[in-house]
Amino acid sequence: MNQPLNFFRNLLFIDVLFYVLFIISIIISYFFEKGYLSYTVTLINIAIGYKHVLVCKKHDLKVNKTFLIALLIILVSDILSFNYFTECYLGILICITLYFILNIIIVKPYMSKWQANKMFSVSVLLCFLLLGYLVYAVLDLLIDFIPEGQLIFTLTTTLSLLIYTLIFALIYINDQYDSAVLLLISGVLNFFQVALSPINEFFHFTNTFTALIIICHILSLYLFMTFISHTDPIKDRSKSTKYV
Repeated sequence: MNQPLNFFRNLLFIDVLFYVLFIISIIISYFFEKGYLSYTVTLINIAIGYKHVLVCKKHDLKVNKTFLIALLIILVSDILSFNYFTECYLGILICITLYFILNIIIVKPYMSKWQANKMFSVSVLLCFLLLGYLVYAVLDLLIDFIPEGQLIFTLTTTLSLLIYTLIFALIYINDQYDSAVLLLISGVLNFFQVALSPINEFFHFTNTFTALIIICHILSLYLFMTFISHTDPIKDRSKSTKYV
Protein backbone atom coordinates (compact mmCIF):
# COMPACT_ATOMS: atom_id res chain seq x y z
CA MET A 1 0.00 0.00 0.00
CA ASN A 2 2.80 2.41 0.87
CA GLN A 3 4.81 1.56 -2.26
CA PRO A 4 2.38 3.14 -4.80
CA LEU A 5 1.95 6.13 -2.49
CA ASN A 6 5.71 6.61 -2.22
CA PHE A 7 6.00 6.32 -6.00
CA PHE A 8 3.46 9.08 -6.63
CA ARG A 9 5.01 11.29 -3.96
CA ASN A 10 8.46 10.91 -5.52
CA LEU A 11 7.03 11.46 -8.99
CA LEU A 12 5.16 14.60 -7.88
CA PHE A 13 8.29 15.95 -6.23
CA ILE A 14 10.38 15.34 -9.37
CA ASP A 15 7.74 16.91 -11.63
CA VAL A 16 7.43 20.01 -9.46
CA LEU A 17 11.21 20.31 -9.22
CA PHE A 18 11.54 19.96 -13.00
CA TYR A 19 8.98 22.63 -13.85
CA VAL A 20 10.30 25.07 -11.25
CA LEU A 21 13.88 24.64 -12.51
CA PHE A 22 12.64 24.90 -16.11
CA ILE A 23 11.03 28.28 -15.42
CA ILE A 24 14.08 29.48 -13.46
CA SER A 25 16.35 28.44 -16.35
CA ILE A 26 14.30 30.48 -18.81
CA ILE A 27 14.45 33.52 -16.51
CA ILE A 28 18.22 33.14 -16.06
CA SER A 29 18.82 32.73 -19.80
CA TYR A 30 16.94 35.95 -20.53
CA PHE A 31 18.00 38.24 -17.70
CA PHE A 32 21.26 36.93 -16.19
CA GLU A 33 24.66 35.55 -17.15
CA LYS A 34 24.23 32.21 -18.88
CA GLY A 35 26.95 30.68 -16.69
CA TYR A 36 24.33 30.36 -13.92
CA LEU A 37 22.48 27.89 -16.14
CA SER A 38 25.13 25.30 -15.25
CA TYR A 39 23.48 24.89 -11.84
CA THR A 40 19.85 24.65 -12.92
CA VAL A 41 20.52 22.44 -15.94
CA THR A 42 22.57 20.06 -13.79
CA LEU A 43 19.61 19.65 -11.42
CA ILE A 44 17.23 19.28 -14.38
CA ASN A 45 19.33 16.46 -15.85
CA ILE A 46 19.37 14.72 -12.47
CA ALA A 47 15.57 15.10 -12.21
CA ILE A 48 15.05 13.71 -15.72
CA GLY A 49 17.34 10.76 -15.06
CA TYR A 50 15.67 9.99 -11.72
CA LYS A 51 12.18 10.19 -13.24
CA HIS A 52 13.29 7.75 -15.95
CA VAL A 53 14.34 5.27 -13.26
CA LEU A 54 11.08 5.75 -11.32
CA VAL A 55 8.79 5.34 -14.33
CA CYS A 56 10.67 2.32 -15.70
CA LYS A 57 10.41 0.53 -12.37
CA LYS A 58 6.70 1.38 -12.15
CA HIS A 59 5.98 -0.05 -15.62
CA ASP A 60 8.36 -3.02 -15.27
CA LEU A 61 10.62 -1.70 -18.00
CA LYS A 62 14.38 -2.00 -17.98
CA VAL A 63 16.20 1.18 -16.95
CA ASN A 64 18.10 2.42 -19.99
CA LYS A 65 21.64 2.88 -18.70
CA THR A 66 22.72 4.19 -22.10
CA PHE A 67 20.28 7.07 -21.66
CA LEU A 68 21.73 7.89 -18.24
CA ILE A 69 25.22 7.96 -19.76
CA ALA A 70 23.91 10.19 -22.57
CA LEU A 71 22.46 12.57 -19.95
CA LEU A 72 25.85 12.79 -18.26
CA ILE A 73 27.64 13.47 -21.55
CA ILE A 74 25.21 16.17 -22.65
CA LEU A 75 25.52 17.74 -19.18
CA VAL A 76 29.27 18.07 -19.70
CA SER A 77 28.54 19.68 -23.07
CA ASP A 78 26.05 22.08 -21.46
CA ILE A 79 28.48 23.22 -18.76
CA LEU A 80 31.19 23.83 -21.34
CA SER A 81 28.74 25.66 -23.61
CA PHE A 82 27.46 27.95 -20.86
CA ASN A 83 30.94 28.93 -19.69
CA TYR A 84 33.62 28.31 -22.36
CA PHE A 85 31.88 27.84 -25.72
CA THR A 86 34.67 29.22 -27.93
CA GLU A 87 37.58 27.89 -25.84
CA CYS A 88 36.09 24.37 -25.53
CA TYR A 89 34.36 24.20 -28.91
CA LEU A 90 36.08 20.93 -29.84
CA GLY A 91 35.13 19.30 -26.54
CA ILE A 92 31.54 20.40 -27.01
CA LEU A 93 31.46 18.89 -30.51
CA ILE A 94 32.83 15.59 -29.22
CA CYS A 95 30.23 15.45 -26.43
CA ILE A 96 27.36 16.26 -28.80
CA THR A 97 28.53 13.66 -31.32
CA LEU A 98 28.74 11.01 -28.59
CA TYR A 99 25.28 12.05 -27.39
CA PHE A 100 23.76 11.52 -30.82
CA ILE A 101 25.54 8.18 -31.22
CA LEU A 102 24.10 7.03 -27.88
CA ASN A 103 20.65 8.29 -28.89
CA ILE A 104 20.90 6.27 -32.10
CA ILE A 105 21.75 3.18 -30.03
CA ILE A 106 18.78 3.89 -27.74
CA VAL A 107 16.18 4.24 -30.51
CA LYS A 108 17.57 1.47 -32.73
CA PRO A 109 15.29 -1.20 -31.13
CA TYR A 110 12.29 0.89 -32.21
CA MET A 111 13.32 0.56 -35.84
CA SER A 112 11.59 -2.07 -37.96
CA LYS A 113 10.71 -2.68 -41.56
CA TRP A 114 9.68 0.58 -43.10
CA GLN A 115 7.00 1.34 -45.64
CA ALA A 116 8.54 2.59 -48.88
CA ASN A 117 5.35 4.35 -49.98
CA LYS A 118 5.45 6.49 -46.82
CA MET A 119 9.17 7.09 -46.89
CA PHE A 120 9.18 8.38 -50.47
CA SER A 121 6.01 10.43 -50.30
CA VAL A 122 6.25 14.01 -51.56
CA SER A 123 5.67 15.58 -48.13
CA VAL A 124 8.39 13.48 -46.46
CA LEU A 125 10.93 14.17 -49.21
CA LEU A 126 10.18 17.89 -49.02
CA CYS A 127 10.76 17.84 -45.24
CA PHE A 128 14.14 16.14 -45.67
CA LEU A 129 15.13 18.60 -48.39
CA LEU A 130 14.13 21.50 -46.13
CA LEU A 131 16.20 20.13 -43.24
CA GLY A 132 19.14 19.54 -45.55
CA TYR A 133 18.96 23.10 -46.83
CA LEU A 134 18.72 24.42 -43.29
CA VAL A 135 21.90 22.56 -42.31
CA TYR A 136 23.68 23.90 -45.40
CA ALA A 137 22.52 27.47 -44.68
CA VAL A 138 23.75 27.32 -41.07
CA LEU A 139 27.14 25.87 -42.06
CA ASP A 140 27.51 28.44 -44.83
CA LEU A 141 26.72 31.23 -42.36
CA LEU A 142 29.19 30.01 -39.74
CA ILE A 143 32.05 28.63 -41.81
CA ASP A 144 34.13 31.80 -41.39
CA PHE A 145 33.58 31.81 -37.62
CA ILE A 146 34.39 28.17 -36.85
CA PRO A 147 37.76 27.88 -35.04
CA GLU A 148 40.64 26.96 -37.33
CA GLY A 149 41.14 23.25 -37.90
CA GLN A 150 37.79 22.24 -36.40
CA LEU A 151 35.61 22.24 -39.51
CA ILE A 152 35.98 18.46 -39.92
CA PHE A 153 34.73 17.92 -36.37
CA THR A 154 31.81 20.27 -37.03
CA LEU A 155 30.88 18.24 -40.12
CA THR A 156 31.16 14.99 -38.11
CA THR A 157 28.74 16.33 -35.51
CA THR A 158 26.43 17.51 -38.28
CA LEU A 159 26.49 14.05 -39.86
CA SER A 160 25.59 12.39 -36.54
CA LEU A 161 22.72 14.86 -36.15
CA LEU A 162 21.41 14.09 -39.65
CA ILE A 163 21.60 10.32 -39.09
CA TYR A 164 19.71 10.63 -35.80
CA THR A 165 17.15 12.89 -37.49
CA LEU A 166 16.62 10.32 -40.24
CA ILE A 167 16.14 7.51 -37.72
CA PHE A 168 13.60 9.25 -35.47
CA ALA A 169 11.75 10.46 -38.58
CA LEU A 170 11.53 6.87 -39.88
CA ILE A 171 10.24 5.64 -36.52
CA TYR A 172 7.52 8.27 -36.62
CA ILE A 173 6.65 7.61 -40.26
CA ASN A 174 6.29 3.87 -39.59
CA ASP A 175 3.51 4.76 -37.16
CA GLN A 176 3.97 1.70 -34.93
CA TYR A 177 4.02 3.48 -31.57
CA ASP A 178 1.26 5.68 -30.18
CA SER A 179 3.85 7.86 -28.43
CA ALA A 180 6.15 8.25 -31.44
CA VAL A 181 5.03 11.87 -31.77
CA LEU A 182 6.97 12.57 -28.54
CA LEU A 183 10.13 11.26 -30.18
CA LEU A 184 9.45 13.38 -33.27
CA ILE A 185 8.92 16.60 -31.27
CA SER A 186 11.99 15.84 -29.14
CA GLY A 187 14.12 15.30 -32.23
CA VAL A 188 12.92 18.46 -33.96
CA LEU A 189 13.58 20.54 -30.84
CA ASN A 190 17.02 18.95 -30.57
CA PHE A 191 17.72 19.81 -34.20
CA PHE A 192 16.84 23.47 -33.79
CA GLN A 193 18.75 23.75 -30.51
CA VAL A 194 21.92 22.43 -32.13
CA ALA A 195 21.41 24.70 -35.15
CA LEU A 196 20.76 27.84 -33.08
CA SER A 197 23.57 27.41 -30.54
CA PRO A 198 26.56 28.19 -32.81
CA ILE A 199 24.66 31.05 -34.47
CA ASN A 200 24.04 32.55 -31.04
CA GLU A 201 27.65 32.12 -29.92
CA PHE A 202 29.61 32.90 -33.09
CA PHE A 203 27.42 35.13 -35.24
CA HIS A 204 24.84 37.12 -33.26
CA PHE A 205 24.33 36.67 -29.52
CA THR A 206 20.95 37.58 -28.00
CA ASN A 207 19.27 36.57 -24.76
CA THR A 208 16.16 35.70 -26.73
CA PHE A 209 18.09 33.06 -28.69
CA THR A 210 19.59 31.78 -25.44
CA ALA A 211 16.11 31.38 -23.95
CA LEU A 212 14.86 29.58 -27.08
CA ILE A 213 17.88 27.26 -27.01
CA ILE A 214 17.26 26.41 -23.35
CA ILE A 215 13.56 25.74 -23.96
CA CYS A 216 14.31 23.48 -26.93
CA HIS A 217 17.10 21.67 -25.13
CA ILE A 218 15.26 20.90 -21.88
CA LEU A 219 11.99 19.92 -23.56
CA SER A 220 13.90 17.71 -26.00
CA LEU A 221 15.53 15.78 -23.13
CA TYR A 222 12.27 15.51 -21.20
CA LEU A 223 10.19 14.29 -24.15
CA PHE A 224 12.87 11.80 -25.17
CA MET A 225 12.93 10.44 -21.61
CA THR A 226 9.12 10.21 -21.61
CA PHE A 227 9.11 8.24 -24.85
CA ILE A 228 11.68 5.62 -23.84
CA SER A 229 10.30 5.38 -20.27
CA HIS A 230 6.75 4.57 -21.34
CA THR A 231 7.32 2.73 -24.60
CA ASP A 232 8.67 -0.79 -24.80
CA PRO A 233 10.13 -1.44 -28.29
CA ILE A 234 8.49 -4.90 -28.48
CA LYS A 235 5.39 -4.88 -26.25
CA ASP A 236 4.07 -1.51 -27.41
CA ARG A 237 4.66 -2.07 -31.10
CA SER A 238 1.50 -2.07 -33.17
CA LYS A 239 0.90 -5.37 -34.93
CA SER A 240 -1.75 -4.05 -37.27
CA THR A 241 0.65 -2.44 -39.76
CA LYS A 242 1.18 -4.26 -43.02
CA TYR A 243 4.52 -3.78 -44.69
CA VAL A 244 5.35 -3.75 -48.36
